[in-house]
Amino acid sequence: MKYIELRSQERKWSVAALCRVLQVSESGYYKYLRNKSKPYKYADLLKQIYDLLKEDPENANYGVKRIYQYLMNKKNYEGSYSTIYRICKENNLMIHCKRRPKGITKADSEAQKAENLINQDFTAQNPNEKWLMDITEIPCKKREALSCAST
Repeated sequence: MKYIELRSQERKWSVAALCRVLQVSESGYYKYLRNKSKPYKYADLLKQIYDLLKEDPENANYGVKRIYQYLMNKKNYEGSYSTIYRICKENNLMIHCKRRPKGITKADSEAQKAENLINQDFTAQNPNEKWLMDITEIPCKKREALSCAST
């Protein structure tokens, strides 16, 4: 973005002065000018990703791993996962999971409180005399999966 601003002010000020003010290198600016007319290196790959996401409304939930698997299996992609990750990141195609708390057990106000039989005396004369455990959260089979759809 700094290079675009620099280009718009180029006629009023020298390139060297603008580069100093915007804190960019002159060589970087000239490299930007040279490469500006070149097509995007991964344009075909990006088009395939967009086609995948438009195929079905459910595909909008695809994360980088699923996109990578799809390209490998259906499009014979032989590149790396990190390339797909970088393309998705540059083009705002990253799926971000909402963070959900792990502790979802709610206390029942009507439930009878357990009696405190130990009274914080954790010493035992014999093995297996006192067993203690924390039952703050008990996982159940009916509990729905809270994982992201991006994997």
